[in-house]
Amino acid sequence: MVGKTTLVKKIVVWTRSRDLLCLGCAFTALAAKNYEDFTTAHDLFRFPAVDEEDREPNEPIHCKLNREKNYLM
Repeated sequence: MVGKTTLVKKIVVWTRSRDLLCLGCAFTALAAKNYEDFTTAHDLFRFPAVDEEDREPNEPIHCKLNREKNYLM
């Protein structure tokens, strides 16, 4: 055990205790469940998870951030 989860939780608590915005994400939903209020990177940054066979050739993939979304629960 290295203590990554404990370290991340302490950083989040410290940051939020100072009324700062702290958003967390993980690469998978399973990993995000280890932390309170974490989500996947795809959800946080609005980056579409597109299968290669469903995408048009040479079609760019864009990150869709929404400034209006309230991430605080």
